[in-house]
Amino acid sequence: MFDFLFSKYKKLDSQFNTLNADVDAHKAAAAPHSGHETPAGAQAKANAALNSAKAYTDQEVGEVSQALKAHDDALATKETPAGAQAKAEAAVAAHNTNVAAHGGIYRKNLLHNWDFRNPVNQRGQSSYNVANYTIDRWRTNDANISVNINSGYITVSNNGTAEKHFLQQLEFMAPGDYTVSLLLANGDILSESLNVNDLVAGGSGGSSVKNLTAGLKVQIGDFSSKPAFKLFIVPGYSFNIVAIKLELGSVSTLANDPPADYGEQLALCQRYALVLGAGSYSFRACKYDNGAITFIIPTPVTMRISPTFVGTLTVMSAGVAQTGFTFSVYRNAGSLAVVASKPAHGLTDAWLVVSANTLFSADL
Repeated sequence: MFDFLFSKYKKLDSQFNTLNADVDAHKAAAAPHSGHETPAGAQAKANAALNSAKAYTDQEVGEVSQALKAHDDALATKETPAGAQAKAEAAVAAHNTNVAAHGGIYRKNLLHNWDFRNPVNQRGQSSYNVANYTIDRWRTNDANISVNINSGYITVSNNGTAEKHFLQQLEFMAPGDYTVSLLLANGDILSESLNVNDLVAGGSGGSSVKNLTAGLKVQIGDFSSKPAFKLFIVPGYSFNIVAIKLELGSVSTLANDPPADYGEQLALCQRYALVLGAGSYSFRACKYDNGAITFIIPTPVTMRISPTFVGTLTVMSAGVAQTGFTFSVYRNAGSLAVVASKPAHGLTDAWLVVSANTLFSADL
């Protein structure tokens, strides 16, 4: 803009200088009775030239005025940093209002069987005091950690003299920032952020330990060479827990989550452990070899690996229990193959009877 104005000024100044030079030359050349132009005629011509110059000047000044106005209008409509910030804040506020109106932000819970209002509990006990698995996918590292299933929550207590864990091992974890949240039976939500590096994600070492509240800490750390979500419980403390969430990011969204879909959680858990339930189950043999008989047990999901089993398997033939068999279990897609081995068993028709509550475990 300033370059434009300066250019106009230089142009006008040059034209006025030229005009004045022409007038002076004319006056010097004119003289009375010399046959040259009279003073009156020269003055008339000068006046005409001045009027022409004035008209031109007015035109140029008008253009400059229009340019100045356009510049001022542009400045008036140009957004200031403060104005831009205000607009951004208003947009964020409107987004948050819209999110709240539609139930809030959701992020995937990376834990299985996280909703203790109706937990998957295939082992079927109402309380556990074992250094092993309790409700599905959750275990302790010491028998002094007790887990009790109540109506709408579980109670996790440390009855020993040393700090111990209630934990869930993770099959896979990516490095990054995570948020842990616990919903307690009194309605409080406890949350902390944790950073997981490459080593921790690979099942070696641990993140920093964060305090959730008095007597309760949290960490992502190794357990049997796998990354694990760990709650550290101080001796003498007990916590009534409704739900737990582990999610990516640095903000807790547990408050926005609806109750878990039990069927979905059951299917996730049955990949790791399968209990056939009350009553015995019978499966007819599908293959006979000289030293082995194969039985197929259909499963609701394909198990993670070929499982071990806890329970009683019995080979029956003609209504009589057969002895001397050993059993191996193999994972198939959507089923388990149970191979009952005994040299020269001599059977051509057999059934496998699985006792009530037999557990097939592919747990981590």
